[in-house]
Parts: sequence; C-alpha cells; structure tokens
Amino acid sequence: MLWWTNKENSSLTSDIEITSYVLLSLLEENTTENLANAHSVVRWLSSKYSHSGGHCGGPECPNQIFQHTKFEKKLTNKRKNLIFKSEDNLKSKKIILDDNTSNIKISVDGEGCVLAQTVHSYYLTDIPKSEAFKLAVDVEPVSTIDKCSITSVSPCLAYMGADGPANMAVMEVMLPSGYQADRASLYRLVDSEKVKMFEELKNKVNIYFTKLDKQLTCFSFNINEHSLVEARTDSIIRRILQRLD
Repeated sequence: MLWWTNKENSSLTSDIEITSYVLLSLLEENTTENLANAHSVVRWLSSKYSHSGGHCGGPECPNQIFQHTKFEKKLTNKRKNLIFKSEDNLKSKKIILDDNTSNIKISVDGEGCVLAQTVHSYYLTDIPKSEAFKLAVDVEPVSTIDKCSITSVSPCLAYMGADGPANMAVMEVMLPSGYQADRASLYRLVDSEKVKMFEELKNKVNIYFTKLDKQLTCFSFNINEHSLVEARTDSIIRRILQRLD
C-alpha cells in the first residue's frame, strides 16, 4: 500500500489529502505492520513535494505536514540497536538521542564485556562560585626605560579543596595583543620543577602542574612585546582542573 485515490474525482491534491488521512489511521493503530505500511506511505508523500518545499497550496497542506511530523515522532520512540562484532574489539559506537529524552533503558545480549555510558550536556543559568582555587597574579615591567617592551607575569596558585591535592591542573594564560611569551623563561620554570611542562598556542600559553595543594605555588615568566597595539585590552588568566585518581 503506497497511496489512495478517489476514482470518481481524482487529482493529485485529493490523492495526497486522502493518503495523509490514511497515514493518520495507520499511526493511530501502532503496530509493526502498520508502521511498515506507514513508511511506504511517507515515501510516496515525500516524492510529491513541490519545488517550493510543500505538497500544494491549499488548506489541506497543514494536515500533511502534521502527519509527517507524527510519523517521525513514532520512529524516534522506537528501539535503537548497536551491533558489535568480533572485529570491533575495543571500539566504541554512539547513538545521538533526542533533546527531550528522559528515560533510557539498556538491554545487552551476547558474550563479552561492554561499557554503556550516557553523556548529557546542558547549560546553567546561575553558576555557583568556587573557592577551591586561589589565584593571584602580579604584572610588572622589567625595563625602566620602555615599560611595555618586557613584562614579568608572576602568578601564585593553590588548591584549597577538601578532597586533597589536585593531581593535575592547567593554568591558561591569554596573552595581550602584540605580545608573545619568552620561551627561555618558560624553560627555566620546567628546569626548576615548579611546573611539569608548558604549551605555546596562538595568543596563549598553557602551564601544566602535576600536583597542587594548599601551599602556594608561585613563579614568574616574561612576555615580550613584538607589535605596538593601541587601546590594548586586559587579558585573562584562568585555571582548569583535571583530577586523575
């Protein structure tokens, strides 16, 4: 079954309208056979889209759009399967769920070991302030002649969390426009074992620590001006915690 027509007074518009109502009936009787027939009906209706994106210009068009939408919602509520074969060892697969998914049921059949994980991202309107990190930064010119040519950046960082030391942390330093980090001073930080490593990226420097606790970790490095920039804005220094237990 693909489409229905009125033999006595047939036209494409009336055929589309009648078929849309039949699709509604199939969806109301939510059985496997009816959904299979509904799929064929939707394929036929989809082939009748006009160049402007609709089926027609009459008042019956909203009904056809509604039936298409209802059919898609029926399918999204159906079971989704992931199949792993022997050659898929240590591989991962994912299914993207709808935004309004509120209940997930997982069933596993077969032999072996499998890990199922759900990842949900969302936004918070109000973010509570965290006092786990303490960060203070001093910025002073190195040269007394040209105070902008070389600048010393001296941060002090500590982790005050009740769960003990942070096993790994990253401090992200955004560089002001027209400045670049002095690589020699960064290498001296690594040699002094105050930091584990550093990473130079475009307009910023990431500094890695293997451990942070309540005792302040203080150090200094230089940034050098290579271009004159008018109306230079302030830069940001922030910390990112990645705890590895």
